[in-house]
This record gives sequence, structure tokens and C-alpha cells, in this order.
Amino acid sequence: MFTINTNYPALFAADTLSRTLEALNKSIEKISTGKRINTASDAPGELLHLARLKALSIGWERAKRNLDEAGDLLNTADYALSGINGILSLVYTMRDLALEASNNSTLTSDELESIQQEMALLVDEIDRISRTVEYNTKKLLDGSMAGTITSSSPYVEGFVTGKVENAMLEFSNASAATKAVVRVNPPIPEDQRMPTSLGDAYDYTKTLGEAVFSPDTTQAASYPADYDIIFTPGNPDYDFIVYEASTGKTVGEGTFGHPFVVSDNNNVSITIYSGTQTIQEGYKGIWHVDTDPTKNVAQEGNLAVSGSITIGNLSDRALLNGELFIQIDWVNSKLSYRVVDSEGNPQGSWVSVGATFYAYEDSKLKGSYFTLNINSVRSGYQNIAGKGDTWKITFREYEGLTSSGTILIEIGGEEKSVSWNSNYTVDDLASAIVNAAGEYLTTTYYSSGGTEILELDSLYTGSKYTPQIRDVEGNLAQVLGFYKISGTGTDATITINGKSYGPQSSNFFYGIIPNGVIVLKSGAKNESGYITVRDQSQIVHAGPRQGNTITFYIPPINSMILGFKDPDGNLLIDVTRPKGAENALNIIDNAIDIVSRYRSLIGAFRDRFQKASELADWEDMALKQAVSHIEDADIAEELVKLTTLEIKRDTAAAMLAHANLQPARVWQLLFGIKSEQT
Repeated sequence: MFTINTNYPALFAADTLSRTLEALNKSIEKISTGKRINTASDAPGELLHLARLKALSIGWERAKRNLDEAGDLLNTADYALSGINGILSLVYTMRDLALEASNNSTLTSDELESIQQEMALLVDEIDRISRTVEYNTKKLLDGSMAGTITSSSPYVEGFVTGKVENAMLEFSNASAATKAVVRVNPPIPEDQRMPTSLGDAYDYTKTLGEAVFSPDTTQAASYPADYDIIFTPGNPDYDFIVYEASTGKTVGEGTFGHPFVVSDNNNVSITIYSGTQTIQEGYKGIWHVDTDPTKNVAQEGNLAVSGSITIGNLSDRALLNGELFIQIDWVNSKLSYRVVDSEGNPQGSWVSVGATFYAYEDSKLKGSYFTLNINSVRSGYQNIAGKGDTWKITFREYEGLTSSGTILIEIGGEEKSVSWNSNYTVDDLASAIVNAAGEYLTTTYYSSGGTEILELDSLYTGSKYTPQIRDVEGNLAQVLGFYKISGTGTDATITINGKSYGPQSSNFFYGIIPNGVIVLKSGAKNESGYITVRDQSQIVHAGPRQGNTITFYIPPINSMILGFKDPDGNLLIDVTRPKGAENALNIIDNAIDIVSRYRSLIGAFRDRFQKASELADWEDMALKQAVSHIEDADIAEELVKLTTLEIKRDTAAAMLAHANLQPARVWQLLFGIKSEQT
């Protein structure tokens, strides 16, 4: 059929060209974007599935970042524990110092004190790290990443060791264990500790031997004079030396059985014979000569007949019940005196008779001072005292002590033996006790009415560490008393929700709260109230869906948890004490174990996060592949389509042009006929 009103071939070609161009544009769009689905109309049935897959993929990407960031947080915590100058490094340094301090045979007390100071600073640094280490403003080691245990009482607290459950506990009868204080009886009054009047009963020199004195009573002296005769046992050349009593100057030496003559005093003489008793060093005699020869006399013993002591102050830490010797001599041309102990050790410097004697600070009379006056003159003599005069006196802080003995100290499940003698000072006794049991106790002095009283203070809380002291030999424990102060050396107790715990020596209660520790501070006495346990463990979303989480926690770590300090902040390490370095090593080794367990926990969490992160990565990759299968265009296929469509486009365009020629030819034919007719 041949028409001019409707060009069906052209219409068909135009429609084909239009659809081909539309398909060509879609193909170009897919090739240029690389995606098969660019608009909702491309695959409306697959959009929901595609959106879900994309959401999951985005979720896995976020989960991987969450896990990686949580891993970075754990790495920060681990570095604070084990990195350069981290907590573990500090603890290793402390262990090295403890080993150094254990070699106390080569270290002075000052060096040990320096080591102790360094130890204390390292412990403080551990606490500083615990308080300040953070990641993105979050504290890592103070317990806020795990949980808290608080209470309504300032004396009851706690810390977590793992994951805890939120809880509210009622407590009562909370009483902290206390350190024992054992005190001795006060010393006797000052005026009873040493004699204040001296006489021949205290003459020590005449107890050191025996000699027979035979003065010449026929020869008159040019002038009256007193002489001190001091014997020299063991000297091969002479048996005694004679001194002027008024000046202390040497007159000469003599031997037994031969007259000793004083040539510058009219040749007065004396003959001395050895007696039946062996003469010891310090034995002396006195000799008086006169212008009346019948008054020439001699005898053994001191020239001083009496003396008086005015007490200024007598130390409460001096001799328990020992012997002292007051010696007289000429020093710097002055008649002087001093005090020595039973071993001959000076207790102070020489001072003039009538001046105040001050004891050395490191002597057995430390802190004491008194004054010796000699006013009376022995009958038949003219000088108040002479060279070599010695009084033997007893100085006692406590009355009725035996001369020596042994006490037994039971503490910490051990028995410590301490030997003593009456020449010990109170300080000596304190040192002996510390040397024997210094790993458990220390000694101090309690002041009462100006009197210092020895105390034994336990280093650890509870009845187990209360010193129990008894006599094995002698009567020291009986005389000194060693009584425990009321309210000290008690055990810790607490009642939780009606159930009682304790008594125990430690103020740390384990096992009451799962993964938690209740701590009682000193001062807790019959406390009651509520304990709040709050879980603060951290949650990391490890997947794209709700509930796909990993919980982790970092328990607190500080000097108390490591065992370096007690709940009140007192340092428990002291290398200056006996066995202090050994005790420090035990505490430090335990601390190393604690830090290592913390690192193991952090490492386990870190390893889990790493594996979860790898899983998230693989899941994300699989989902992206699934999305790609749905959304991405097959470029090779699209290129083939593009080529085909381009050919179709060109063909359709050509056919459209060809179809449009038919009407033109009809018009041409029509107009051609008309033209010819015209």
C-alpha cells in the first residue's frame, strides 16, 4: 500500500532509533559509572537486597575500625605496664635495688637510706602512671575501665580484679585489723637510778688487790703533803708510781719491799709489800706525810672520802641495770672527773670537779647530765681527791633485773630469741629486738609525762603479728612488762548481707564479691552502711548487627594492689630494716607476677580483637564482592552491547532517512505531473 498521510516505515524506524538511543545511553551510563544499577529503575527488585548488603558492609567496616581502635587502647595500657619506664620496668629497677640492699655487709646505713628513698620515689611513680595514663581522655589503669567498689563509709572501699556485676550490699560490724603496740613499764624515777651520795662503800680501787703499806713514822716532812700511789701490774721495771695529790705530778716509781723516798720533801719514805691478793690495774693507795712524823699514814683506796651528785637529767634510754665508774684525774692542771662503762669506754669528756658532766650522744648515758661535787677531806689527809680515785656505781632504769638472760619473741608464726645483759641500754635492747625480729616489728618511744617509754610496734596488722614476749632465762620480760596496748593487734571482721567474715589479720577481704576485693582502712571500727559494686567494663561493637559486641576490662593497678603500700598509704618496703631487703624481694616478686597477669589479660583481649578485626575484614570483603556481583556492570558485556547498539543506531538512522524519502518522491512525482500540465 502506498500512502502519503502515514509513513509507517519512518515511524517504525524512528521508534527503533529512539529505543536504540535509550539503550545506548544506558550502556554508556553503565560503562562510564562502572555500575549495572545507577537508578532505581535499573533493577527495582534488587534494591532492597542491595541496600541490606551495603549496610552490612558498612557495619563491618565500622566494626573493624572499632576493634582496631580498641586494640590501640589496649596497646597504650600494655605500654604503660611494660614499656620503657613503664610499671614493670620500675618494678625491675626496685628489684635490682633490693638485691643491692641485701648486700648490707658492704653498705653503710646512709647508703641503705639512699636506696630506700629511691624505692619510695619509684613507688610514687607507679601511682602517678596509674592515675594519669589515658587514651582519648579515658583513664586506663585506675579501675574506671573495669568497675568500682565504693561504700557509704570513708573507711570501707575496694577494687575489682575482673568483670563484676552491679550490686548493692549491706555491711555491718566492719572493723579493720590493727597493728599491735606493745609497751614496757616506765623506768624508775630519776632520783632512784643512781646514787647521789658517794663514800667508801663505792670505792672501787681497793677491790682490785691487796698491798701492805708501811710509811716511815720517824722522819718528818718539810711540808705536809698527800700522795697517790697507783700500781702497775705487769710492768717489769717497777710496781707502782707515786704522784703528788695536789697537782697530779709524777714523783717517781717504786718496787715492792724497797723504801720509796721523796727526796724533795726531807726524804720521807714508805715501803710497800705485796699482799695475798693479786693486784689488778686500777688498784691504788694514798699516803700522807706531815711535819709531825707520827701523822705519816698510808692506806689503800681513794683519797676522796665522799662526793655528792646533783642530777640535771638522766636519760630514759640509758643502762638497764649496769655498772658505771666515776674516775678522778688531773686534766689540764685541773682536778677532773668522767664516767666510763664496765668496758672502759668513756661516756663523756673530762670536766672539772664541780662542773656539769654531759654524756656523749652515743654513750650508755646518752642525753644525761649531772654534777659531781667533792667537799669533804678524808681524816688525816689534806686534799679532797687524787689521781686514780674511782667510784663504782650502779645505774639502773629498772629495779631488780638479773645480770643477763634471754627472751623469746613469738610473732608471725615464728620464734625469735634475744639475749641481753644488764649493761645493755634500753636502746641496746631495742636494737637487739629489731635485729632479731625486724622483719615484723620496729621500736619507738612513747612519751608520757616527759618520760620516754620503749614501744614495740608491729609492722603488720592482726593478732598473728602481735609480739608475745616471755623469759627463757633471767627476768627481763617480767620486770619490763611488755604489755599490749588495748585496741591494738586486733583482727579484721565484716558482716555482708548478714554473713560474717573474719577474723583475719589482713584488711583485704577476697571472695566476698566475685572478682572484687573489699578493703578496710585503719580507723574502721564497727562501721555499717552499703557497698556499691558498679560494672564499668567496656563494650566494643565487633559486627554490623545489634548484640555483636565484645566486652573487655582493665582492672586497676597501683602501689596498694601491688603490695607496696597498705590501705592507708604507708610504704611496706623498708630495706634499712633487718631482713628488709629480703622482705622487699618477696613483695617485688609478687608484684612482678601481678603485673604479668595484667599484661596476659590485656594481651588476650588484644589477640581477640585482632582476630575479630581480621574476621570483620573478611566479612566486609565478601559482602563487597556480593554487592559488586549485583551492582557492578560487566564492562566487556557492556562494550559488546555498546557496539551492537551503535550499529543499530546507525542502521535505524539510515532506515529512517530512507523511509522519509518515499513521501518526498510522491510529492516530487505529483508536482512533476502538474508542472508538465501547466
